[in-house]
Parts: sequence; C-alpha cells; structure tokens
Amino acid sequence: MADLRPFRGIKYDLKKVKLDGVVSQPYDKITDSMREDYYAKDEHNIVRIIKGRPEPSDSKEDNVYTRAKSHFDMWLKEGILNRDEEPAYYVYHQQFEAPGLGKRTRKGFICTIKLTPFEAGVVLPHEKTLSKPKEDRLNLVRATKANFGQIFMLYPDTHNEIYGLLDPFAKGPAEMEALEEGGVKHRVWTVEDAAVIDSVCEAMRDKVLFIADGHHRYETALDYMEEMKSRDPSHTGDEPYNYRMVTLVGMEDPGLVILPTHRLIHSLKGFNLDVLMKRAEEYFEIRTTNGLASTLEEMKKPTDGHAFGACAAGRFYVLVSKPNSGWERLLPKDRSGDWRSLDVVVLHQVMIQELLGISEEKVISQENISYLRDPKEGIEAVDSGDAQLLVLVNPTRISQVKAVASRREKMPQKSTDFFPKLITGLVMNPLT
Repeated sequence: MADLRPFRGIKYDLKKVKLDGVVSQPYDKITDSMREDYYAKDEHNIVRIIKGRPEPSDSKEDNVYTRAKSHFDMWLKEGILNRDEEPAYYVYHQQFEAPGLGKRTRKGFICTIKLTPFEAGVVLPHEKTLSKPKEDRLNLVRATKANFGQIFMLYPDTHNEIYGLLDPFAKGPAEMEALEEGGVKHRVWTVEDAAVIDSVCEAMRDKVLFIADGHHRYETALDYMEEMKSRDPSHTGDEPYNYRMVTLVGMEDPGLVILPTHRLIHSLKGFNLDVLMKRAEEYFEIRTTNGLASTLEEMKKPTDGHAFGACAAGRFYVLVSKPNSGWERLLPKDRSGDWRSLDVVVLHQVMIQELLGISEEKVISQENISYLRDPKEGIEAVDSGDAQLLVLVNPTRISQVKAVASRREKMPQKSTDFFPKLITGLVMNPLT
C-alpha cells in the first residue's frame, strides 16, 4: 500500500532571488559546462548543493559535500530558503513542446512517500542502476540531511480522478514559476487543505507506484533509511528519513511523453558498414531511405515487427525484423514475453551484441556506445568521423514500462527518456 504524506517544504524566498536563476536540471543531467553556467547565474543556485564544483584542495574536511551542507545551512540562516509552516502537497505543472508532438502540459504533484523495498511490490523500478551514482547521492544526503531532487513516479489512474482532486488549486496564478533554457515552463501551487490531502492519500493507498526517473535516488534513500535505523534504537518507522520526496504523475496523463534514446556506436575495430548490413539481412528486412526525416517516418510503420533506423557513411536505412528468421533464439529464454517484445531488447541482443559484437559489459561501461536524444547530433558525429554508426529507435510505450516493471524485470539502460525532466530547486524536503 502506498503511504503518502504532505510535508513542510523548504522553498526559495522569491523576494530575494529570481527562481529562473536558482533552479537547475537534475544532477545527473548537469555537465561541467552547465555547472559553470549555473554558478554564473546566481550565487544561490541549487547546483552548489546538488553538484558542486570539485576543487584540487578537496579533503575529508572540505569537499563538495561539506560545502553543500555549508551552503544549505547558510541559505536557511539568511532567509534565502524558508520552510513552510504547514504540511502541504505541491501541484506541479510543466508546459512544454515535445519534439514532433506539439505543445503539452504534464500535471503532477509533489509529496513524500514511505520507503519500501522493491520486494514489497509497492514501488517498482524498470531500469538497472549503477553503484557510483548511488554512492555520490548517499554522501550528499548524509551531509545535508535533506532531499533536493525529485524522484519521478507514475501511478495508474485511468480517468485521472486523483489529480482531479488537486486540479482546482491550479486555476489561478502560480505561486512559483520558472522558465528553463529549453523553453519548459515549470509552475507550482501549494495545497494545505487537510481534507483534500487526506482524500488523495486515501485514494492512493491501493496504487502501485512505478519509478520513471530517479532509480538511483530511490535506492539511495533506502540505504540511508537502513543506515539511520541502525543508529536509532528508538526507531518507530515514522521518522522523516523513512520518507522520500517524489513527484507523482498519472500514467494516463495526456502530457506524459517518452522520447526515444538513440545509440551512437564508436571505437569499434574493423567496423565495415557493408559487412554489417550483409550480416543483418539474416534477421532484418533492410530498406534504404532518403535521409533522417524519411527514416524516422518509415520506422513508425511496422506494426508486427521491430524497426530500427541506421545511419553511416552518408547512407540511411530502416531495418525491420523478419518473423521466424532466428533472431528470437538470441533473446534470453528465462524472460517474460513483455520483456522480450521490447524494441530495445531486440536492438541490444541482436544488433549490438550479436552483429556488432559489443558485449554486455562494454555496453554497461559505454566503451563502444553512447546515448543521445537528438539524432542530428548523432549524424554530425558520424559525418565528422567521431562515431561509426547511429542507430535510431522508436520510443518505449508507457504500457510496456508498466508491464515489464509489474513482472519485476528491468529494461536495458536508457530504455526510456521521460520528457521533460523535473527541475531541482522548486521544493526541498528536510529529513530532520
């Protein structure tokens, strides 16, 4: 059973800062150059806490985590950040234009949920995680004892009835509004109505929650909870560290968008496009196309097979799986039909591992593969010689995320790209 709670959020004082200047993308999307831009925007930008600049003189006593705590404590003391007096939910709208889909508004709400292990079946993941990001996030929460970034979660609600309880609070001017560089407008309203909060909590109790983005952060929260429990002989299960701040969005929300994540192949010894296509004919019907736009359009047409695009040496192709051609035997037999039917599974097992010879270990380490949202960047990389092959994929469907996660299975890395991302710095959750 999902246990939701309102919380007394910490927010920027908008009389002292401009929200546009202090929010940022999630920590794992921030490049070094983006960090420098955020540093220059405002001395109180949240990047100083979530992904501070390392220094050559860093030590056990002075490092990115201790400086994060120092910034957080000082901003609270100076009133740059203030904590709400009453527990609340925070309605969160994102207005954006999705590539090829037009203008959308994604509607959700920010709350805290009680942490439960995945085995309990209340919160389900859909992607694998790596240990290094978890260690980094654990060090940050140890130092600051607060949540700054959102975990993006989904819940089933066919008629969006739960969000309907909150929608009336989002009719007037937003309490907080930020426009990020990509043109996404983020708007937040505070909901302190106890009766409405109780109604939402009760309606959510029988829901299973699915992690869209933030697998590392959820696993970090579990680790931190266990760590704190081991130090607290009077642990009751109701302490703040037993809960994690999340943004919840209904699976049927019209603004919910998943974009494809394309694969860029590089640094392969002896790569030969003609040899690759000849080998691929065993498993795929291959058609040449007239550029990026026609390739992406042709990829959408097959309804009973798996379709991919490919670009190399100025040539474009669409590859559609041939039924009963033997590619099915390359998929693990101990996985469900839902997992085996994913385009990204067929791509990784047949194209990347079998035909290109890139092992699963090299995929994980990204030795010969990188990922990108914009296919034009991939074409430029191939044309310049920085990469050898661009593989284009169709987006994973939300129904597939639900089906695979419900079976306790995990998709390959970078199977989903929920767009847009939830920005950091709108609301923070103290764990003390």
